[in-house]
Amino acid sequence: MAAEQGEQTSQPAPHRPDAPPVWALATAFAGGVVGAAQSRINAELGTALADGFAAGLTSFTVGLIVVTAVIAARPRLRRRTADLLTDLARGRVPWLYAFGAIGGVAYVLGQSLVVALTGVALFLVCVVAGQTISGMVLDRVGFGPSGPRTVSLNRLGGAALMLVAAAISVSGGFTGGIHVLPLLAPIAAGLLMGYQAAANGQVTAHAGHFLVATHWNFLLGTVLLAAAAIVNIVVNGPPTVPPADPLLFTGGVLGIAVVGVSAALVQYLGVLTFSMTLVAGQIIGSLLLDAALHPSALTLPTVLGAALTLVAAVLTAGMWPRRRGRARATATE
Repeated sequence: MAAEQGEQTSQPAPHRPDAPPVWALATAFAGGVVGAAQSRINAELGTALADGFAAGLTSFTVGLIVVTAVIAARPRLRRRTADLLTDLARGRVPWLYAFGAIGGVAYVLGQSLVVALTGVALFLVCVVAGQTISGMVLDRVGFGPSGPRTVSLNRLGGAALMLVAAAISVSGGFTGGIHVLPLLAPIAAGLLMGYQAAANGQVTAHAGHFLVATHWNFLLGTVLLAAAAIVNIVVNGPPTVPPADPLLFTGGVLGIAVVGVSAALVQYLGVLTFSMTLVAGQIIGSLLLDAALHPSALTLPTVLGAALTLVAAVLTAGMWPRRRGRARATATE
């Protein structure tokens, strides 16, 4: 559907969109907070299983089961899901939009393979750097459902501030002996996560509902992670006995919210603004979890960096200071 529209009209020129709807920004931020809880749960599951691959596969599988049950209970969503799978099989959906799930898979594999070499803090900053670059580029070329967007000073400044804010917020976790080559993995994961948001948004536009795109994301991600988990078992042996705590298996349910938010909101926010708002929610959500679970771990740089991520997201969205400028222009007219 989206592809057919693109064939009928020429590529629109990059535009400088109005400030995005506040509800969309708030929902993306909330999705980031949920994502912080999901990351914490999946990390605990990975520790319990002694296998990050198995933890990622478990999370995706649980998410797939739940979103499949929701779709199965709604006839219209069942039809749209069947139509999407048919369109994918027959090539009616551009193949570049079909593989958004690799963003989440790359993030899971990156955590499992290189965090021990880079440290959690540097891993996060590199992921944010990748998301920033991909968000800027994908918006500029119009890969996402919102079409091309200009590279404005607001967006450049907000993206730069987000990198600084992320670095400040996790500065206490930086360690010496940085290995340069492994940093490419989290940067690549960040690049692919931006692609994931744009691709899922396009699938939503084609299918007509974000849950259909979310289902496809979990289906493909589960298949890819199953293959990776099998290879890991062959090389390193099976994971440990599954933990008894049922809360450790809820990460996949939270993942539905995170993926669903990206599939639904990219059309309103663009890739960069969505990614920056999601990151702000993740970092502030992590801060809130630390405040509740490990209050002694909070430091001034952590709080300051988290606050700056919110400023960066607002700046990237163009809600400040452009509105003041427009207000003056309106007043002079």
